[in-house]
Amino acid sequence: MTDIYDFLNEDGQRWEQGYDRGWSGDLREACKRLCENVIRDEDWPVKIWEGIRSQDSAVRQHAIHAAKRLRMDIWEELFGQLQAHPLDSHLYYELVHTDEPERMNRLVRYAEANLPLKEIASGPKDEIGYGEQYGPHQCLQSLLQALDVFEGLGTKLIAAGLRSPATMNRNMALKCLEAWPLPVWGEEAAAALQELTVFEPNEQVKERIAKLLQEKELTAWLIKL
Repeated sequence: MTDIYDFLNEDGQRWEQGYDRGWSGDLREACKRLCENVIRDEDWPVKIWEGIRSQDSAVRQHAIHAAKRLRMDIWEELFGQLQAHPLDSHLYYELVHTDEPERMNRLVRYAEANLPLKEIASGPKDEIGYGEQYGPHQCLQSLLQALDVFEGLGTKLIAAGLRSPATMNRNMALKCLEAWPLPVWGEEAAAALQELTVFEPNEQVKERIAKLLQEKELTAWLIKL
């Protein structure tokens, strides 16, 4: 319903064409009022909370989408669910969408303690990283995609990402290092990057590493490690 409402609120060429095909301004406004009445139904929050706590994954995902459209704060509920399901990549994907440093810090600390980072960091390969065996890698990928704006947070996760066989993990880890100033990298991430300059199997990632080293003027610094 919120998607239909957004469509009805669009401006521009689409509605000029719509009026040519039989729509009218009165009909459009009537449909908007109908959508507003449905969206503002006071029962929605209760229904959404029930859906978020459902054991049916499809129902839960629809409820999460609805909660976001209504700007409901469901972060704490999802973080509680993560503690019961620490390798649920869908929960990580939802939880990283926060701009609150305290929440992201809690999520990172939890991930550092509960993701099998040694298993993930088995060495670089040119793997897509999807499938049941890559579930933990997908959890890490969700985290790494969001860490570039949280300077200095999650250096253990970045080091694991740089040593992951999943190429996307390594790319996302490099994205963080590209965004962060050198002093916050930490020794573990720097050491993992040094290893990657030798063992990276993907040519595009090699080029990305070379560009990073050049931009950060790191070649001589890494040799000293």
